[in-house]
Amino acid sequence: MKNTAWKALAVLAFGCLSASAQSSQGVVTKVPFAFTAGTKRFPAGEYRIARYQPYVVSIKSLDGKTSGFVLCQRTESVQAQAKSIVVFHRYDDQFFLNKIWEQGGTSGLEFPKTAKESEAQAKSLHVPETVTASIKNR
Repeated sequence: MKNTAWKALAVLAFGCLSASAQSSQGVVTKVPFAFTAGTKRFPAGEYRIARYQPYVVSIKSLDGKTSGFVLCQRTESVQAQAKSIVVFHRYDDQFFLNKIWEQGGTSGLEFPKTAKESEAQAKSLHVPETVTASIKNR
């Protein structure tokens, strides 16, 4: 039932996207490893990550071969970010998109833990790591 609710929310969000202009140019990041965002797996590469709606993010590879939309939520920080970063959770050899912070901002985007990430965490033989990817605004 929970999975059906997420799918329905995603369909509604995608419908809103067609009527909405991109609100931000987003950030460009080079990710040297394959990763999962939401339920989609992305290969290593350079990506533009941009918010279209308050709770929907577009992830597009710069080579145009891979793209997807991911639901997110807002997260806050007391201090403004010194630099833009993309944060991943690592469980053994699996990486999951966790947060995005843009330089100078006190709010960022957080990606809820999926069932797949929870499963990877449960199976992991090591303590989870937080990994950041290089990022630049374009």
